[in-house]
Amino acid sequence: MDLESVFNSAVTGEKQGKSVWQAEVALRLSFLRKVYGILTAQLGLTVLVVVICLSVPQIREFVHASPLLGLVLVVGALVSLFALLAMRHQTPANYYLLATFTFLEGLSVGVVVTHYDLDLVVKAFVITTGVFLALTAYTMQSKYDFSTWGARSVYTISI
Repeated sequence: MDLESVFNSAVTGEKQGKSVWQAEVALRLSFLRKVYGILTAQLGLTVLVVVICLSVPQIREFVHASPLLGLVLVVGALVSLFALLAMRHQTPANYYLLATFTFLEGLSVGVVVTHYDLDLVVKAFVITTGVFLALTAYTMQSKYDFSTWGARSVYTISI
């Protein structure tokens, strides 16, 4: 079983022999690396959009003068998410829809952070980035197999 079939079965929910957690450790780590690559790209785009929203005064003024903008962006993101679900097997349309969803979510975050002090936004960014990088580094090098933990891992993380 190759990485692409494991990734596709995880994304679509279709059973194609083994699930991601039943695959070999090396294949599972490859899958996690691919997922973290997508997450990194999404976070990078979101950060770029937020920085633009924070640094361009005209955008800040427009956001503050448009109270329904956040709602429009969230609805747009949901529409793109449902379209992504419907077109999940159609490449490259699914990638464009994922980029659209990420961009709209980045704009949504940008709208929210324009209402906060810059130092608070920077602190939240630094903390979030630190946690994400630590988890990414651990995932990329980890030789530990936590698949036997099952639901206990979700419970432990939530504490």
